[in-house]
This record gives sequence, structure tokens and C-alpha cells, in this order.
Amino acid sequence: MARPSIDGLEIAGSSARVSGVLALDSVPALLRELEPLLARGEIVTLDVGAARNADSAALAFLFACRRRAAAHGHALRLSALPEALTALARLYGVDALLAP
Repeated sequence: MARPSIDGLEIAGSSARVSGVLALDSVPALLRELEPLLARGEIVTLDVGAARNADSAALAFLFACRRRAAAHGHALRLSALPEALTALARLYGVDALLAP
């Protein structure tokens, strides 16, 4: 499997780790890179603990990743969600969608 070429994305086994700014300008490239891996079920855990400056685009990114995995019959577990991102999800009333 080819390794991602996007800064801020590391793949180790069946886990992907996102680091750096997770906002509107960085999300599309991350999603394009992850999409085929999610479709094939190669990524089962997405770690966002090292993400910073996460905004509503980060939530959209997490939901999109889960949708893409689910569309192909795979589950995606989210791990190490930053508290600020969890608080934002609570504010929008979508925190239940981040649950395992």
C-alpha cells in the first residue's frame, strides 16, 4: 500500500493519525487521501488527538470519513478527540455522532 503524501497524515497499520490544523483549507486534501483507504476498510481507527485549530470543518471531515467507510460496509472508530472539538459537537447537538 502506498503511503499518504499529505502533510499531517500518518498511516500505521489500520490506523490513521491526523495532525496539524484541521480546518476548511486542509480537510479536502485529507479526505481525498483517506477515501480509498476507508472504502477498502484499511483504516479502522482515525486518531485526531494531534489536530489543532479544529473548527466545524473538522466535524464535517469526521462525519464524511465515517460515511465513506459505512457506505462500503466498514466501521470507523474515532480516537483521541480534542476537547475543543467535542465541545463544538455538543454545541451543535451532534456529539452523539462522534460516539464509538
